[in-house]
Amino acid sequence: GPSALYSVCFVNSLSGWAAGPGGVITATTNGGANWILQSSGVTSTLRAVFFLNSLTGFAVGDGGVIRATSNGGAVWNARTGNTASTLYTVHFQGPLTGWIGGSDGTILRTLNTGSNWAGQISNTTLPVYSINFTNENSGWAVGYQGLIKYTTNGGTNWLNQTSPNSSWLYSVQFINSLTGYASGTAGVILRTTNSGNNWLQQATGIGDNMYGLYFPSALTGYSVGTTGRIIKTTNGGLTYIEPLGGEVPRDFSLKQNYPNP
Repeated sequence: GPSALYSVCFVNSLSGWAAGPGGVITATTNGGANWILQSSGVTSTLRAVFFLNSLTGFAVGDGGVIRATSNGGAVWNARTGNTASTLYTVHFQGPLTGWIGGSDGTILRTLNTGSNWAGQISNTTLPVYSINFTNENSGWAVGYQGLIKYTTNGGTNWLNQTSPNSSWLYSVQFINSLTGYASGTAGVILRTTNSGNNWLQQATGIGDNMYGLYFPSALTGYSVGTTGRIIKTTNGGLTYIEPLGGEVPRDFSLKQNYPNP
């Protein structure tokens, strides 16, 4: 399987892609038993890969690189974002509308399934590592030293929210319009129950950098750390335990995005 790769995305239990250094994109059609190298057309480090379905996907990375495919990765084409920033994350909310986050406060949006990308005014120069929208208007962006931004109009305006600490935030996921989580350095997991007006730190009890978040339901969530360490909550983040290996849902390892900034 892929080892030093930064991002993995599965669209079902069988079909997935992984991306990483040197422009590497590999794909599996049998749940990860075999991985086949695809031709990305670039040699830049690719830091995030996202597929809307088994055909339509995107990979982003260093030097403002955006690659797109409409045939499952058989052919990858260039898209322009008019930026040279390092791009860390790509997230779609529905089939048409998506966002890319990167260094220098870069946030790009597409309204046509990634054919065109336009820069948004993020009002920050800090790196954006993760973006998550609950609908086409309401979204959050997190990043460097506790950066939390939110929008209620699709990113036309990005406003500040306040993190209780200055930990780097690598992942953000909202369960619904009110409840969301963000994870970051030194075991930090933040939770909000009021759309980010207040973010409170959860007691995780560990010091690993928490790169990935996966909440399959409002109360049950998983986070994965630097060493592959996984913690689980069954009560909405009030307490965390380290699950037995067999307990971790298959989807979990498949949905994670590692920014590796």
